This record gives sequence, C-alpha cells and structure tokens, in this order.
Amino acid sequence: HAAAKLLPPPAPAAVPFAPPKRTISKSRQFVVYSAVPSARAEISMRAEDDKREFLEALTVKDTWKYPIILNLDSQPPTTRRPPRWAMGIYEGDAGQNKIQLDVFDRGLLKEPDFDSLLVGALALETTYRNTPIKAGKAYQQPPAWFVEGLAERVHTRDAGLPASLYAGLLSNGQAPSIREFLDTQPARLDATSRAIYRAQ
Repeated sequence: HAAAKLLPPPAPAAVPFAPPKRTISKSRQFVVYSAVPSARAEISMRAEDDKREFLEALTVKDTWKYPIILNLDSQPPTTRRPPRWAMGIYEGDAGQNKIQLDVFDRGLLKEPDFDSLLVGALALETTYRNTPIKAGKAYQQPPAWFVEGLAERVHTRDAGLPASLYAGLLSNGQAPSIREFLDTQPARLDATSRAIYRAQ
C-alpha cells in the first residue's frame, strides 16, 4: 500500500486589517486613543491649541521630548468612588518617559477642567524633560496656581473674562494673601470659586 499522506492543515482565515484606534497630533507630541474617530480628532486639535497658548505664555519654543498619551476610553478602577481621571509619568520604551492621562469620565472632555489637565501634562513634561523619572520614583506635580493660571488664559483666549467674574472679584473686598492663594486646592472649589481663583 502506498504510504498515507496527511493533508496540510487549512490555512488560517485572513484577519481583516484594523487600523490602530489612535490619532497623533500635528506636533506629534499627543497620542490620542479612543474608539471614536471624531473624539480623537477633536481632542487632538484641542490639545494643540492649549499647547500653543502654553508655549506663548512661557515664551519658549516647542522642544518637547516625551510624548503625552491621552486615553479617552479608560476603564475606571473598581472603587466605591472612582476618580474621573488619573495622570502620571511612566517609563516607556527604551527607558523613555511618557506622560499619560487616563479619562474615566468622558463628560470631562466637555468641561474646562480638561484644559487644566492638558496644561498640567504639558507642565510635567517641561519640568522633567531633562530629568528622567525611573519607575516607582516620586515626582512633584506642577503647582496649582501655575496650572490654573495658564488654563484661564486658554479659557479666555476667545471670549475674554466674563463680567460675572469681575463682579465676584470685587465682591471679595480684597485680594487673598499670597499664602492663602498658594495653599488653595482648586479641585475642592465649586465652579464659580474656581473660575475666580483662576482669574486672580
């Protein structure tokens, strides 16, 4: 009898090509991940607009070194009161740092607070650009007054400072002391108080 031959296994079905669900911004510093293409495009342009204001305010050139990753579809941690976002410095490929912002609440994308987060991410990258952070090492967040002040510049670039905020500033009677101002935690303020804090 002729030796039996085994049939070769069937070729695996071709897997359709799926482009990565990410958008790289114009300056290539921001990498936006989301399953929604329109959201990626919108946030990519918004991040570049905020970056332009950031650079103009500091009168510096765009010499970024570390990418800023924006995850818009992140799953929140399984805690009783999950945070709306998380941001940190991480060690990426070849020991290169990256700034990563995970958004757990997509409603945040439509709020001015998201611009504050973008400014904070840019400030982190600028601060540690020439001082790499190793995994597990502590680092300092940029001061709130710096981030919120630049964020207010972003918010008022088109419309200017609302008249209601001028009224709020005047109703306080006097400017806060430097210590009081620096010790303020904007995250604990209501929307109106936070806007006044930025304007100061």
